[in-house]
Amino acid sequence: MTRRHDVCERILAPLDGSGLAERSLAYAEALARRPTSEVILFTVCKPGEALERPFTAYLEKKASELQASGIRARFSIAKGNDAGDEILRAAEREKVDLIALSSHGRSGYKNWAMGKVTTEVLQRSRTPVFLVHSLDPEVEPVPGGFKKILALLDGSKFAEEILPHVQGLAKANQGQVILLRVIEPGGIPQT
Repeated sequence: MTRRHDVCERILAPLDGSGLAERSLAYAEALARRPTSEVILFTVCKPGEALERPFTAYLEKKASELQASGIRARFSIAKGNDAGDEILRAAEREKVDLIALSSHGRSGYKNWAMGKVTTEVLQRSRTPVFLVHSLDPEVEPVPGGFKKILALLDGSKFAEEILPHVQGLAKANQGQVILLRVIEPGGIPQT
């Protein structure tokens, strides 16, 4: 079966209970507007933590909110010491097409560019990641879809694997793709 790159059938939305992490939900909802799409809300509890019950109630509420707006949604909770590892395992186990992830979560502003978990997921994921800059309150999904999509490339074949997904998303939204490759001063790209 050929996988369609213009459709996000299964979207993993990792949450940690913070408002910053929730910034990705509006984008996951916008990407999951097809009747066959599904958003899987996901969180990680450390072994021995008494947070599973509160997180279950929290994720049930968030799933219900998505369902009320017509989105198929469910949730999953994993136990582990490394949230990044658990997110990557969940993405593989659930066979998701996309991970919708906020740049910062519960730890907030400790790292100005991205949180530790986000950095780990971006560096190691084999699944495309839709990164939402959670520190900018002005950034919200635009009605009508994604009109400009920035794809970051580093010259590797691995980075280019995202291009069919980006092209499909742009086509589905009648949008424009902007390709960006940063070359350090004095650096000459290898072709």
